Amino acid sequence: MNAFIRRYDDEFHWFVTSDEAVVPEVLRGSLSELAGYCKSHEHIRNWVLIAPALDLASRTLHFSAKEKKHIQKAMPYLLEETLLTEADELFYVSDKPANDHVDVVALDESKLQGWLDELEQAGVRVNYCLPELKLLAADEADWLLYYRQGEFILQADHQCAAFEAEHLPLSLELLSENFSKLPQSIHLLADSDEALAQALGSIPEALQHLLHTEILPYAKLLQQGFSRGSRIWNLLRGKFARSQEWQRLVKPWRWVIISLLLVLLLQVGMMAVETAQYKKRQQVLQTQMDSLIRQVIPRGNIVDHRKQLERELRKLEGGGSSAGFAEMINSTGAVLAKHQIQSLNSLTYEQEKNELRLDLLVDNYDKLQAIMADMKAASINVEIQNSNAQGDQLRARLRVGG
Repeated sequence: MNAFIRRYDDEFHWFVTSDEAVVPEVLRGSLSELAGYCKSHEHIRNWVLIAPALDLASRTLHFSAKEKKHIQKAMPYLLEETLLTEADELFYVSDKPANDHVDVVALDESKLQGWLDELEQAGVRVNYCLPELKLLAADEADWLLYYRQGEFILQADHQCAAFEAEHLPLSLELLSENFSKLPQSIHLLADSDEALAQALGSIPEALQHLLHTEILPYAKLLQQGFSRGSRIWNLLRGKFARSQEWQRLVKPWRWVIISLLLVLLLQVGMMAVETAQYKKRQQVLQTQMDSLIRQVIPRGNIVDHRKQLERELRKLEGGGSSAGFAEMINSTGAVLAKHQIQSLNSLTYEQEKNELRLDLLVDNYDKLQAIMADMKAASINVEIQNSNAQGDQLRARLRVGG
């Protein structure tokens, strides 16, 4: 359910509505009576303050394609040109900018602050504040007039305005350029038969033939505007934003959000476990690398395995052959890697003869022949010293180089 609050001088009017029903009578009273009603009706979902149309200004601001990206910053200064309020005293909301224009509703920021402070101090906390100017449904061809409590709301040619009844005749005359540019029709709405009779007395004679009248209770107008989407004009934005509104939006999705958070926590936990496992594996590999490097460098500190090993390999280069040890290792290793030989039973290097002796396991004799063929293609001298079956594989000893 929704409760709409509208202030008239020192008296408050409020209306309780829903999508299915509207309370016909107007609830009236002082601020303390409104606060008492609010306290005793906590089941009402939305408390909506209606910002009076006479306190608002509605404008359509036009801009070029180049100006579009700066329009948000320029709005208060463009509004200042047509309003009496200084730019830094304005509060405004807008719809989504089109290609060349944007609709804006503005008011004095101190007024809005005063309304909200007064209600909150009394214990009435609203979660929407809608501009009364934006409650009427747009109509391109016709004018819409709504009358209540001596005030008219007008929508004409995409313009929204409000007038006191005594100022309406002159305003309509100016809007129609002395009655020379008239709409197809004028829909005059009022919230009661009595109000409709009063409204008819304010319409100039030159426009009477265009009138179509209808009774539309104010509470129904509020609910229709709220349901239709006028909530996009909610004034409770920026410094006036309500945390309850965010909570209301989040509430339907709370279980989805909780599930996502649980999944995220689970992933973080799994990553922590994997990280711990990687660190443990790194320690094991570090120990193995230290053990292997000690076979080559028995003494001294181990600072950088790769650099220290490369230094030792450079010492072995050029050992009586046209191809150095390092070059032989690189060429032979490339062939073995191609055939996915990832480990050797043994590797021996004889510096005087510049020879490598490899002891390796292969799947079969054909694969051994393929390895040797690739070595010869890479200009590597290779020959079989011996080979014998070892389980399902073939163990071979090769002499490389020399």
